[in-house]
Amino acid sequence: MHNDTLLLKQLDKFYRKENIQWVSLIWQRYYADVVTHLDKEKGSFWWKDILRLHTQFRGVAICSPNKGDTISFWEDIINGSIHSNIFPRLLEFAKGPCVSLWKLRQADNLLNCFRIPMTREAYNEFLELQNFLSALPSVDQDSKDAWHFIWGQQRYSSSKYYQYQFREVLPNRSIFWIWKTKCVPKIKFFTWLLLNDRLNTRNILKRRRKFLEEGSNFALCYEGVEETTDHLFFDCQSAVCRWFALGISWDEKSNIHQKLYSAKQEFGQPFFMEVFMIGAWCLWNERNDFIFNGKAPCLAAWKSSFKAEVSRHLIRIKKNLHQSISLWLQAL
Repeated sequence: MHNDTLLLKQLDKFYRKENIQWVSLIWQRYYADVVTHLDKEKGSFWWKDILRLHTQFRGVAICSPNKGDTISFWEDIINGSIHSNIFPRLLEFAKGPCVSLWKLRQADNLLNCFRIPMTREAYNEFLELQNFLSALPSVDQDSKDAWHFIWGQQRYSSSKYYQYQFREVLPNRSIFWIWKTKCVPKIKFFTWLLLNDRLNTRNILKRRRKFLEEGSNFALCYEGVEETTDHLFFDCQSAVCRWFALGISWDEKSNIHQKLYSAKQEFGQPFFMEVFMIGAWCLWNERNDFIFNGKAPCLAAWKSSFKAEVSRHLIRIKKNLHQSISLWLQAL
């Protein structure tokens, strides 16, 4: 979707007929007399790939026709209407169902665009069509169609299009908290994986059918409980001791997002998410050191690592919070 979102910029330039060399070349060579998205694919493989996105583009873009050579008279929305629905009987007699609005307007004899004889109902619709076309304001040969987008802007925006695709998705507020923190990107992404249960714990590796040695389903915990995200970071006694040292306790009956919300309310400091994210990151590193380097877990070593990581983050945090964070670290 990221790729499509960026490529749609090229279609926006093309349909607007911007003064760019490649835009003029393609219009003159391939689409002088036809509607682009209704004709067969032409041109280079690069252009064909972009043109295949016309459905997505026209799903968010609305044309206000001036000349009318970029849209189909029958199938595209013109002034809020689709003419194949307004003139359904006349459409059955159309010689060119893919004709553009401009080509119909320029026809010397409009009746030549349809097969005759036609039914009385179709002819009545033909008379209505004549009235519709004659009522349109006159335009010159060089005028261009205007385009605007359903999010209320005249120009295409990749970010607006991307956001529009997820307009009905309502993520948990804890997801928003991640990206608002001052943590480095790797810790933000790590926390996003944590909240979405995508970290490579033993449980995840087992679900992905990765080979695990017999009896190696748990790491820091010696209780024989399978290593899941919830157990490793919240329920394991090693984790509970480390969070307790930071003044954080978890509601065992809640899901991970509710845990964060409740703990944030009780913590009472504006830097709770930074503390949680860095604490979880250090806990994950401690777990990995134990598995891959044989380094035994140690609360004192974990606290030292946590304090060092927080200190490295101070440069990213507002200066007015430095003193309160330093005092909080000293009290640990």
